Amino acid sequence: MYVTGWVDTTLGGQKPIGAIVSVETYDARFSCGGGTPTTTLGHLLAVGSSFMFNTYYGENCKFIPKTAGSYPLIQITPLYSK
Repeated sequence: MYVTGWVDTTLGGQKPIGAIVSVETYDARFSCGGGTPTTTLGHLLAVGSSFMFNTYYGENCKFIPKTAGSYPLIQITPLYSK
């Protein structure tokens, strides 16, 4: 899964200032800012956990299953400023 910059057309094309990410099923690994995670490298995001990131460090985040074949359900909510 690749997450790249969202644009909110209801806010005049505004980009998000960050996002809230949570994992509902299975553990995931992720990296932001251009790195590519592997099943042993990248930040671990355990099932039931969440984190918030801001787009100051880049908008590109990549998520993969921690264990091959166990695909996590990931919820991502972009955050906008008015």
